[in-house]
Amino acid sequence: MIKEYGAGEIVYLPYNVTYRSKWDTLENGKYLSVNFILRDSEGDIVSLADEISLIVKDRKNELLNLFTEIRKKWIVGSFGYKLETRSIFYEILYRISVNAERTSLKSTRNNIYRA
Repeated sequence: MIKEYGAGEIVYLPYNVTYRSKWDTLENGKYLSVNFILRDSEGDIVSLADEISLIVKDRKNELLNLFTEIRKKWIVGSFGYKLETRSIFYEILYRISVNAERTSLKSTRNNIYRA
């Protein structure tokens, strides 16, 4: 199945999923990629989704700024950079989860309001 994603969209690519990227434009595209594996307390891999999924649309570039910060800190590699980048990554996960909860509440409230 072919899925298309656009600018500002945060997409999750599960650990063992094969994918291919195609750019239908003459302009150069830009993207940031953060590779990670989440594990539970027993060491088993935790997946956020079973297939390639749109996680959130980053309309205000808040997440882009955090991803960019991770990239910069990783490249510089100064003392404690792995802990610092992990901290920023958890901030990204936190913001994504808060956004998902807000979206869910809005949807629920809209149904109640219409009733």
